[in-house]
Amino acid sequence: MLDFQLISKAKINSKYFPFFSVKDALSSKKYHTSLVLDFPSINKGGSFPSDSLSLGQSVQRLVGELESKKMKEILERKFQVSLKNKPVVTTFRGHSRMKDGKIHSDSKTKIITVLIYLNVHWNHKNGLLRLLKDKKNLDNYIQEIPATMGSLEIGR
Repeated sequence: MLDFQLISKAKINSKYFPFFSVKDALSSKKYHTSLVLDFPSINKGGSFPSDSLSLGQSVQRLVGELESKKMKEILERKFQVSLKNKPVVTTFRGHSRMKDGKIHSDSKTKIITVLIYLNVHWNHKNGLLRLLKDKKNLDNYIQEIPATMGSLEIGR
C-alpha cells in the first residue's frame, strides 16, 4: 500500500530541522477510494488513538505498514536514529479547528512524527501544513504540505 521505495528515496531537508515529504506516498491510486470508505467516522475535532476507533480493513493495513519494521528501518536509516524498543503511537484527527492552526512544535518526547493525509479532495489554499523556519512567524515557512490524499510529511 505504501510506496516504500519512494519514501526511501525522498531527500531530507535539514536546513532548519530534519524532515522530508512525499506528494503521494501510496503505491497506487486504487487505494484512495478504499481508504476513504474504511476511514473511521470522527465527527469532532481532536486526535484519537487508533485503538479507540473502528478502522476498516484498508486503514488497518495502512496503519500496519506505517508501524512496520520496514518503515522503522527506513526512518532509522534516513534520520540516523534508533527506534528499537520505542513505542509507536498512531492517532487519527477529526475535523480541524481554528485552534489547530496555531504555531506549535511537537513534544520533546517524540522522536519522529509521521503525518499522512487521507483527504479525497483538497482544493483549498488554506489548511496546508506549514513547516516553519522559526517559532514566531506563520508566514516565514520552509514548505507547505498539501492536505491531499497520500501526502506524507515525516520530521524529527
